[in-house]
Amino acid sequence: MRKLLSVVAIGCGAVLVAGTVAAGAGEQDDQQIADEAGLVLADLPDGWESTPSDDLGQETGIEECEAIDRVNTRAVERPHSESPQFTDPDDPEDATSIEGAVFVFPKAKGAKRFVAAYAADGARDCFQAIGDTQVEGFPESEVGTSDLEVEGGDDAVGYRLDIERTDDAGVTDTAVVDFLVVRQGRAVVSLGAQSAEEPPSLDDAFDAVLERLEQEL
Repeated sequence: MRKLLSVVAIGCGAVLVAGTVAAGAGEQDDQQIADEAGLVLADLPDGWESTPSDDLGQETGIEECEAIDRVNTRAVERPHSESPQFTDPDDPEDATSIEGAVFVFPKAKGAKRFVAAYAADGARDCFQAIGDTQVEGFPESEVGTSDLEVEGGDDAVGYRLDIERTDDAGVTDTAVVDFLVVRQGRAVVSLGAQSAEEPPSLDDAFDAVLERLEQEL
C-alpha cells in the first residue's frame, strides 16, 4: 500500500499544489515564511531519504470530504509550501514515510477556519471514506478511524487511519496513517506519517516546524 499516504495527504490538504499566481509584497513575505518553516530532511532521523512527491494537486471528489476540499482549495491560493516525501530506507517493506506542509494566511481567522474544517464532526467521516476507497474490490477488509491527541500550537486536531485488506490469494496488506493539523497564529502546519504498522513519531518534526514558525511569524 505504498501510495496510501500520498492519497490521504492529497485528500486531506497536507500537500496540495496550486498554480503560480502573482503575489503582492505581503504574500511574498508570507511565502518566505512558509518556505523557511517547512519540513526538511534535517528534521527526520539520520539516514532518512527524500524523494519528490508526484501525486499532488487533486481533490478527493468524495462527498464526505466536501468541506475539507473547500478549505483546501482556498488555502492553496495563499502562500504555502509542501515537503517532499521522506522515507525510511531501513524499512524492508518500503512503507514508512512522512510528509508535511505549511499554509500561511493573511489573518488568524483564515487559519482558524482551515483547522475548524478538520475538527468538525464530519471530518472523521472524510478520513473513513478515504480509507474505504483503498479497500474497494478486496474480498476482506477493515477500515478504522480514531482521534489522536495533539499538544502544541494554538489549535490542533489529529486522526489515525487503520487499513487492512486481503486479496483473493489470501495476502493481507496493512497501513496505518497518522495525520495532524495544527494552527500557530495565522499559519497552519499539516503533517502525515505512514507505516505498515505503527507510524513513526511526528513529535520531532512537529516541534521543529512549529519552532521555525514562531521565529518567522
